[in-house]
Amino acid sequence: MSSAVLELLSVGHFLPSSPSCPPSNVANQIVTQTQRQKMLVARNRAILLLFLESDIRLEKLTRLRLEDIELQRQRVTVRLGKMRKPRPSSFGPQTKKTLWKYLSPRPHDADHDALWITEEGTFLSIGGVHITIRRLQNDPAPLTILIVTLL
Repeated sequence: MSSAVLELLSVGHFLPSSPSCPPSNVANQIVTQTQRQKMLVARNRAILLLFLESDIRLEKLTRLRLEDIELQRQRVTVRLGKMRKPRPSSFGPQTKKTLWKYLSPRPHDADHDALWITEEGTFLSIGGVHITIRRLQNDPAPLTILIVTLL
């Protein structure tokens, strides 16, 4: 994937509206916000790339668990596929890299094993994924470039 596409994807098109940060110390607040923003940008980019590359329906994508992702083999397992059988699907090296960027700084103290989590550490619902994707409607250029690049 070209550096221009990655630059477009990283300039804020995937950032949520400014989140509130509870720490009183301004330096800690900036560091916390930056780490959270990096995690959310990586998460949103990984959602979009995995959705486009793996041929998984959006509902199934939101229900993925951590154990469903095999980064080394570049494979994801959809647990409840057609006829209730697990089915593997593959993804490319850019998605692998993006998933790794999302998973490595991700907090590990969640009470669940959902792949996609919110800022608060709760699982991301299908509505949350819809909102993430709808944010691109205001500026579809990154999505269009990404789709053309993947073809």
